Amino acid sequence: MISLWRHIYGEQVGVVGLFSGIRPEPGSKRLESTRQAYFAWPAEEERARAWMVREAAAYRETYHCGHLLTDRRRTKENAAPLSALYVDGDGAKVRPGMPTPTAVVESSPGREQFYWGLSCPVAPELGERLNQRLALVMGADRSGWDLTQL
Repeated sequence: MISLWRHIYGEQVGVVGLFSGIRPEPGSKRLESTRQAYFAWPAEEERARAWMVREAAAYRETYHCGHLLTDRRRTKENAAPLSALYVDGDGAKVRPGMPTPTAVVESSPGREQFYWGLSCPVAPELGERLNQRLALVMGADRSGWDLTQL
């Protein structure tokens, strides 16, 4: 987890947004009893990791924001520059001719999240537009690219 975060957040300083919840039944799109937590990055990386481990040990689904934040609230206005682009594949695959992702995470069987590390951070609005383009080209989750995405 820390290795992935270091990869996608790069050398930036900010706030990492975490989230967990309980799915009431398999296949449900809803999460109940949700929790959010925010940690200074990278100063509190170990506390952030420990929070995720505790939540997962309690059989809660866990999520992280694909970019850092400038404040402890996950809104577009608080989005920090993106050090990596991201797409929730939702079963889609990277197509020939696309850039090769620098990190791939299997979020559940047959479903992956794709990350493309950047050589320098880009403005949040540009990152969001690039995420959307990648998702559309891949045929990925059409809601898995925005700046409030977990």
